[in-house]
This record gives sequence, structure tokens and C-alpha cells, in this order.
Amino acid sequence: MTDEGLRAAMRFAGSNDHDAGDLGTYGLGLKTASFSQCDSLTVISRKNGATSACRWTKEGIGADWSCEVLDPEQASRVYPLGYSRVPRLNATGTVVLWQRLNRLDVEGDVDEFVSEELSRLELQLGLIFHRFLGDGRLNISLAARDVDSALAFPRKLRAHDPFGYAHAGRKDYPKTFTATVPGVGSLRLDAHIWPAGASDPNFRLGRRTGTHGQGFYVYRNDRLVQTGGWLG
Repeated sequence: MTDEGLRAAMRFAGSNDHDAGDLGTYGLGLKTASFSQCDSLTVISRKNGATSACRWTKEGIGADWSCEVLDPEQASRVYPLGYSRVPRLNATGTVVLWQRLNRLDVEGDVDEFVSEELSRLELQLGLIFHRFLGDGRLNISLAARDVDSALAFPRKLRAHDPFGYAHAGRKDYPKTFTATVPGVGSLRLDAHIWPAGASDPNFRLGRRTGTHGQGFYVYRNDRLVQTGGWLG
């Protein structure tokens, strides 16, 4: 994003024009979700080699709703890893950085905690973006960096397709239906039945059984935005 674009994106409840193919926005959800987990939110973006950066802090919000604008040198100090070898913020890219985390409740082994959280995040992202990962449109890697050694070992995500069975549970499935929604138009609905007794990870999706995953799976431009449930 440019300076102007980033400042617009960092506004609380701002109004921006977006393309029909956009997967999401840097909207109110980004800020509220971030401040439910941390006290400092920085977004650093680079477009055509130019770096833009802004930072919200709880202190700034509490004082006068001031959002800090950082110059490239300040941004490099806030996020030094982005200016080192791994991962590299290239000519075009955006980093959302949480600092001063306030919801981490670590009991026991820290390494075990980090490993479990990475596994949960790997499953969640692999599910939400499974269509992109599955056909090669997108690659996502996760890495936990040791703050002392600066070592990071990226883990490449694989797709978790909730309909990735080899054979359907019934021979006449999957089925395709069309429904008309007032004010929206026609929607295509694909009905799937997994084989009985399936234990595939794509069926269980991190749960003990797959029954909790029943219901509607809603996509927006191939991004999964609802996983199961009956919309009732």
C-alpha cells in the first residue's frame, strides 16, 4: 500500500472502495481483533520499493486517538526481521505486527506451547485458504523465530480441503442445487456426504469427530469464511 492507502486502511471504521475480487479489507475487524490480543498494532507496507508504516497503541487511543506514522528508518527498528534475510519484505508486501501481547497464558513448556499454537494456526489457515493452496495460487509458510538466536524454520502449509474425500458417502453425491436469495440472486449449492466412519484429517479438521463440521461452508472469492453450522 502507498502512504495514502495505508493511512486510510488504519482508520477505525473507515470507508474504502474495494474490488469485487478482494478477499478482505484492513477494516474494523483487524483493529478489534488485534487489540483483543495485544497493546500495539503496527502495519508496515511496501509498494514499488517505497515503505509506509503506521502504528496504533492503546496509549495513543486512550489519549487522543492518535495513530503514529513511522518513517522507513523507524519501521526498520520496529520490525528488524523484515529487513534481514528471513522472511524478507520484498518490493511489494505488507506485515501486520503485534507487540506487547496481553493474552498469552503460558503454563509449562514454552516450546511445547509454541508448537501447539503453530499446529492450530497451520490447520486454520490451511482450511480457510485451501482452494488457493490446493491449486498453487498461494503459498503460506509459518515460522517461529527465537528472539535470541534469530533462527527461524519455516513450515510450508498444505491445503485442508473439507471435501477432499476419495469417494463420496453415497453414489449420487456430490449434488449441485441452485437457490434464489432475494436481493442477492442465484446461488450454487454443492451438497457433500463423507463416507461413513471417515477418519481423514480433512474430515475431522482437528476435532475428535467430524460431526461438529456439519452444515454450510460459505466461500467468498474462494476464501472459506464459514466452516459448518446451519446459519440459523
